[in-house]
Amino acid sequence: MPWVALKQLRQFYCCSIQIEYIVRQLPPLQALRAFEAVARHASFNKASHELNASLDAIQHQVRVLEEHLGLLLLRRFGDRVELTQQGEHLLPITRLSFDGIARQVDEIRGKRPSLIVHCSTSLALRWLIRRLGEMEASCPEITVSLACGLSFPPEYNSQFDIDIVYGMDGPPEDESTVLLLEEWMIPLCSPSLLQSATIAPADIVKHRLLINAPDKRDWKRWAAFANVDAIRMEDALGHGMVFDADSSAIETAIAGQGIILANLNYVQSDLESGALVPATTVRPFKLGAHYILLGETPSMAAKTFTRWITKRAAETASEIRNAYSLT
Repeated sequence: MPWVALKQLRQFYCCSIQIEYIVRQLPPLQALRAFEAVARHASFNKASHELNASLDAIQHQVRVLEEHLGLLLLRRFGDRVELTQQGEHLLPITRLSFDGIARQVDEIRGKRPSLIVHCSTSLALRWLIRRLGEMEASCPEITVSLACGLSFPPEYNSQFDIDIVYGMDGPPEDESTVLLLEEWMIPLCSPSLLQSATIAPADIVKHRLLINAPDKRDWKRWAAFANVDAIRMEDALGHGMVFDADSSAIETAIAGQGIILANLNYVQSDLESGALVPATTVRPFKLGAHYILLGETPSMAAKTFTRWITKRAAETASEIRNAYSLT
């Protein structure tokens, strides 16, 4: 090859490396690791113990990262720390990235595969966690980690092996989905609230309503389904108690503090124990559903988990349909 061509090729290669370096320029990884540990523990001391580094070293690495980014990521209150808005944005992807690296290394070393499953807090607490023991018993080679109770931006979804999402009006568009659980809703309350008697649907507006959807669409759709006056329902909802999770509203209903429009998948054990009872004679109505989103190339562990969890969901759905003669 002529010398001129070799020189041009070398210049192109060097230029390509420089462009790639500029595009993929990352903060110091050691500083990112220190930040992730401190933010996760909300403590410099706990992070230093985890990383087996001195307290001064951890504090120095966090300062290095903040200086590199030109942003304040943590507010210090002695050993206790709080994330700034910028820190809150950085932590989820940093944590998931380190978790992903650790999982891949484990797989390379021949350790059992693990999955990160993302779902709502209520689905985790009221349905999924109760069944994970069975999953571990039937598939001991798989470790499941739950990511719930955190709001991740959509661009982080690729960090999850399985993402379980809720849709009131059907599955997300342009996504490959698997139906998990249909949502059957029914008003419930503590037996002490109504002295174990049911009330007419129209009278439900006379009681405190527990609201677990910010837009209140679930109660409004139930009102239309049960032929309850929309204006009276709107007024009752205006005086209701609002929650950010179904699980919190369910516990409040059990405590006798109001009537909840509950997902039957979440409250079967409470109905069986008598902690909750139907507030009206209106049959359950179908509202939304939970769907499983898998990545473009799901792992064998993800496929195994999906087969197992959909089978358990089908059993739950069958129990509910038989109990309430649903079609």
